[in-house]
Amino acid sequence: MDKKDCHHLSDVSYRELAASVLTVLERVIAVLVLVAIVFYVVESVQFFLSGDMTENGLLYEVVYRVLLVSIGLELARMLVTHSFLAVLELLGFVIARKLLVPDVTMVDILIGVLAFFALVACYRYLIFPIRKELREENMLTTTTRIWRDEEREVGYVVK
Repeated sequence: MDKKDCHHLSDVSYRELAASVLTVLERVIAVLVLVAIVFYVVESVQFFLSGDMTENGLLYEVVYRVLLVSIGLELARMLVTHSFLAVLELLGFVIARKLLVPDVTMVDILIGVLAFFALVACYRYLIFPIRKELREENMLTTTTRIWRDEEREVGYVVK
């Protein structure tokens, strides 16, 4: 084995080590996000129990907090699964949260509607054809992951 081959092998092992370290860090971040969500939910329950139920702003606060918890859960799922669909769903929750604040402007609504349209188009033209193909081949399971690939616009792995 010459010196050039040894350099290539060590380069591959460094890449594998870096990928493993990054995967572990992503999972740690996902766990931290989940822990933060638990604390936020507990604090939110205490807030609602001590709040004035006749106040008009309480409904907005409930929706705001529920969407924030949903965003946190989707973020944790995205960090663990690396799914393109999880990214689209996370963006959907972020856009919905932005649009449901009481002081939203018409420009914000227009941008939000266009962003939702873009998300639906991404799902329809990037995710749906692959899921349909998998369903027709009886390969679609709950553990099927879909992602962007260099060879195909969207690829999949069946575990």
